[in-house]
Amino acid sequence: MRTLAALTLLAALALSGCSDDDAQQAADEARDAISSAVDEADIQLPDVDWAKYEQGLQDRIDELASSANCDELQKELDDNGQLDAEVVDYIKAKLEEAGC
Repeated sequence: MRTLAALTLLAALALSGCSDDDAQQAADEARDAISSAVDEADIQLPDVDWAKYEQGLQDRIDELASSANCDELQKELDDNGQLDAEVVDYIKAKLEEAGC
């Protein structure tokens, strides 16, 4: 997904001409196209029994994903080596959802 986003943005900037307004408009259109593609990707989140984990883990993961904090999301995945497959899959889906 990141490759598609980068190529779309690069193509939009290359085709936009030389003016700053054209470049900004092309970048905005590319961002909107990428956002639509992510929305259409229909990322499936696994069912997780959150009661088995520390309170607030899901909220923390969801917050990081909504702010597209890719580094911290990856850190959650790396630091929580004791997570079961459902939580690992949940974090990976959130990484994808955030465009990481």
